[in-house]
Amino acid sequence: MPRTYGILSVWLFLIAAMPVKSQVDQCIARVDGQGSLPPLPQLYECVRDLNGKPYDTEQAKSCLDSILASGYVKTGRVDVAKGNSKAIVRFVLVDPPLIVKDLDFDVEGSLKAPMLAWIQATGDILKVGDEYRENHDLKTREVIGFYFRHLGKQVGISRKIELDYHVNSAKVIYRITVGANIPPTRALPPYETACPQRIATFNLTGVDDSVPLNIVEKLTKTHAFGCFSADEVTNDTLKLRNSGLFNDVRYDVRTESSKDDKEVDLHLIGKPLKVREVRIVGHGLLSGRSFPEDPTLGIQSNDQYRRSAADAARNYLTQKYAASHQVIDVTEDDELLPNHEVIVTFDVVAYGQDQLTINGAEFYVAPAIKTYASGS
Repeated sequence: MPRTYGILSVWLFLIAAMPVKSQVDQCIARVDGQGSLPPLPQLYECVRDLNGKPYDTEQAKSCLDSILASGYVKTGRVDVAKGNSKAIVRFVLVDPPLIVKDLDFDVEGSLKAPMLAWIQATGDILKVGDEYRENHDLKTREVIGFYFRHLGKQVGISRKIELDYHVNSAKVIYRITVGANIPPTRALPPYETACPQRIATFNLTGVDDSVPLNIVEKLTKTHAFGCFSADEVTNDTLKLRNSGLFNDVRYDVRTESSKDDKEVDLHLIGKPLKVREVRIVGHGLLSGRSFPEDPTLGIQSNDQYRRSAADAARNYLTQKYAASHQVIDVTEDDELLPNHEVIVTFDVVAYGQDQLTINGAEFYVAPAIKTYASGS
């Protein structure tokens, strides 16, 4: 038998001599704010740009330097923790605390008092005399949205914020634009009591394209994020079947393995619906505007209703009426008529972007962007 020890030794030597590919730490970057950092997304853009890339010490330092050079952040440092091929990079940024001196809610007068009474149920919204923190600011806007959707109202919310680091004060105005009626959404605790059994997942992938979901929501009580009730599922099934709109109606209900929460699948096969009319109604900055017929809109009178066409029309209207420093939100409302006809209305709410003033310098910010994570 030939001797092979020498060949084996050569191979072991070659393997040992081969360069080993260094393990790359993928960056997960975030801002931890201390004090009253300005909610200005572009200020922290370089932090977001680090995410998903190999960690680079010089890039992190350059990012910190650019933030501090803006003059809107007093001090900062970069903390890095490595492990499991990840680099957790924390930009710890510090500003002096600004005290909220003025806080107002710009909304139709009759709506203001009940809204304020309702939102006081949470403890971490902005209040006069508190230190300004972006997480409390965004929570306030979130709770206002809960309130109006709970009432069944389309709503747009933007902020006007004035931060003055010379006198350590903040002023915040929430500008609230109320639009059309929508199917109410159940609020979460503490605004509603906790569900004995919650609908954790409400799957609509089994609903075919001929079905307007808005009509289904109006006919039923079993909705996403709501409380589960077997009786309501039974009643909703009967309502949908008795409506004459569907060839097939079925709810499938499962229990989540780790909890008593429910997963609900809705299966609907619709009968053809003819579009009698398409309407466009403006709200907020578009209130009172006339909307001529648009032959390029994805859904037209005398078409057979298709949800995909209605969704394309919503996206089209969002783009068409977009303007500088303006936010557009479009919802669909469907009115069922006799003889399997439907009027499709698109409610277009237009409202201003957030306005932020820092020491007299003005910026516009798209609403609902969380720019950093506030520290405790």
